Amino acid sequence: MALNTPDHLFCDTITIERSSDAVGTMGGVKKTWSTHLSGVKCYIQTLSATEFKREGRDSTRKIHNIYTATGQDIQSEDRIQYAAWDHPANIFATRDLHYKGAVLVLECEEEES
Repeated sequence: MALNTPDHLFCDTITIERSSDAVGTMGGVKKTWSTHLSGVKCYIQTLSATEFKREGRDSTRKIHNIYTATGQDIQSEDRIQYAAWDHPANIFATRDLHYKGAVLVLECEEEES
């Protein structure tokens, strides 16, 4: 039995980007990102943040769960743009919250360097 989507809890808006391969000027394949879905209502929960050094520079990795309505074409290879973030977040998993068909959870990682 599917539940109603709790749209009133979705107070944030994100953009979903999808990658495609393009041929670069030197003939190599280059990944390009374009807007796939815009104005996606959601709720963002930051789970953790880790600071580390990469190539001698300070970096931060943040893990987020993003809750949104089911029935949208969002895949684990997509990425998220959010106005309050400096960098996009890569989606590494999607799942149905409690398997009830109302809320889709996007597990993603944002890395700042």
